[in-house]
Amino acid sequence: MSDRRDSKGELPAFGPEAPTLFVIPHSPSTAFVWCSRLDGAAISELRIGGIAAAVLERKKLVRPGHSLEVLFIEGVNLRDGTECELHVTSKARGFVSLQGVSRLARWDDPDTSRVLRLIASRFAGKSGLPLILERYLAFISAWQAPSRVLAIFPEGCIVEIDAVCSGDDIRAYSVAGHGLHPVAMRPLLQRGDRTVLWLTDLTVRHLYLEVSGALIRVNLEDARHAPPTTPGAEGRRLEHGLVEALHGIVAHPSRELGTWAAGVCRPNATIPYEDAVVEILRAVRLPSQELAVFISVAGAPYDPEQFQLEAFAAGRALNVDVIARDRDREGGEYQQQIILTASGLSPEARCHKLSWVYAGRESVVWLRETACGDPRNASLARDFRPVGSVSREIFPTVLHPLATAQPNEAAPRLAQVVEFGPPTASARADVFIFAGPDLEALHRTILGLSLTSRESPIAIHICVFDRGVMDRLVVAAEEWSKIYRVPLTIVGYSERTSEAQVVRKAFRGAVPRIFCRAGVVPRRGDWLSLVLTALGNERTTFLFAAEAGMEPQNAKAATVLPLGGLLSGDGRDLSDRLAAVVVAPDTKPDFAGMPGFYTLEAALLAQALRAGEGEAILPLASAVDFVHSGPQQRPDELYAELDALSLQILCKSFFAARRRPRHRGVRMTG
Repeated sequence: MSDRRDSKGELPAFGPEAPTLFVIPHSPSTAFVWCSRLDGAAISELRIGGIAAAVLERKKLVRPGHSLEVLFIEGVNLRDGTECELHVTSKARGFVSLQGVSRLARWDDPDTSRVLRLIASRFAGKSGLPLILERYLAFISAWQAPSRVLAIFPEGCIVEIDAVCSGDDIRAYSVAGHGLHPVAMRPLLQRGDRTVLWLTDLTVRHLYLEVSGALIRVNLEDARHAPPTTPGAEGRRLEHGLVEALHGIVAHPSRELGTWAAGVCRPNATIPYEDAVVEILRAVRLPSQELAVFISVAGAPYDPEQFQLEAFAAGRALNVDVIARDRDREGGEYQQQIILTASGLSPEARCHKLSWVYAGRESVVWLRETACGDPRNASLARDFRPVGSVSREIFPTVLHPLATAQPNEAAPRLAQVVEFGPPTASARADVFIFAGPDLEALHRTILGLSLTSRESPIAIHICVFDRGVMDRLVVAAEEWSKIYRVPLTIVGYSERTSEAQVVRKAFRGAVPRIFCRAGVVPRRGDWLSLVLTALGNERTTFLFAAEAGMEPQNAKAATVLPLGGLLSGDGRDLSDRLAAVVVAPDTKPDFAGMPGFYTLEAALLAQALRAGEGEAILPLASAVDFVHSGPQQRPDELYAELDALSLQILCKSFFAARRRPRHRGVRMTG
């Protein structure tokens, strides 16, 4: 290489000025360097103070009309203003030695940003964590933007920074491992002068963002301890926007991310229009793993259409079936009930994007699934029962599993308890009478029990679920207790309590339990002794008193009642077929694996089926003689319909699984 020093022994400059050697420090002994004004020449050797720098790597950055070579050097100490010797080669001038000066590269220098991108993408350092490079980047950053981490998940974190990061031309870097690395980052939301980002690298300590021609530093170590700055309704809107943004960029979300997204979404929504209101009442995952969405539309002259459902981050739309029913409300206001069902969901999906078009306007809501066992679902099934008039399949496939997904294990909700007469300390049995508005029917039952239990005292519990009956009942019961000299306990339950919940609570006791409805009376004065004898001699758990006409011709006669007769669809419910049910002392209820029941007859018959291990027939005898004395309190129509289908399903499952020998445990008496 030729050494073209002048008469004073100095190296010439390469052009009108000495070339500048731009420097990005990496570690105490290494740095990245380049010279912007070599016009196609390449640096073959670099000397500082007569010491040659070792070139560890060199990369070329090519762009139209100009190329730039970046060297990663070691072994020299470069400071701002240090003179250096550049030995360069070019096609036009051959080998040339030039005098230059080193200068710390600033962000506003023309090639600094391009060189940083090259370093992050193509250089692989071999030293430890380059703290000097970290300090250099902090030095040239325009400012440090305040930030806060909103949420952290296994696949990434959500970070809010106080800076405007608009557009797609945003680059992010971090110093980790052995050098500068690009960071995978996606802007999620822009709101005012703040930006919410999604970062997939959870190890980043400091983030450097190249935004709108400036370099911004973000300290994520401090951000992890900073609280969100957007509380209340605005914060909830922010979170909903984040779910929508993540929906488009995350695939196969973790359980933690899915749980967070579900918690952010709302269980229902009301969307007002100029002439209508669309209410998304609930989205429920059925036991079949189908999703059912319940929608009510009021006052709409147009039909909502083009319904679409997408599970969070699933990447595809679900197949949706739409069942709608029109009806007019009082005053002529138009109303529509809509049930959407969708299949093919992942078991982990818990929130869903629902979109539709109404009068040319698209609406979108994010819904969180409501648990199938939510006790409010029975009320929802009642409200949407009319939809069954346009689709026979809706009741067995949607409404029934919606209302009966699992037993209601909550304790009965008490509203009022009133006691009349002295407590019965030595009661031989507990009688639970389920009463309604017909007080005359209840009167007949109280009178019959009082006339047949003089020598064997019993405890009578009147179970009431209608608060409107209580005032009249309290007055009447006080009079009956005095006239018939029988202690009475009135238990008023909340309207949210079902008969089956009361049966479950009262099922187990030290003496036999007798369950019946108001209007049922015993026909024999010795019925209690017969019950006690039957429970002891037969070692049975349940005794059933069937409807009139099914009893044997004499006390010694024996017959059987097929379960199909009890469950036949002839327009009568179980309260017409069963007069009373007796449960043996210390019998523990077992509802595990059963659907939820609502009426007392169905709940008791289900327990009898389990005790008898699914016997297809119930033996009849004459141990108990209870009959309907006239019109009696009937169960709720919807509850009776739900329970009838539940018993049919239960019978099929028991009969299909029955492979063991029969043994006695259930007896039907007439």
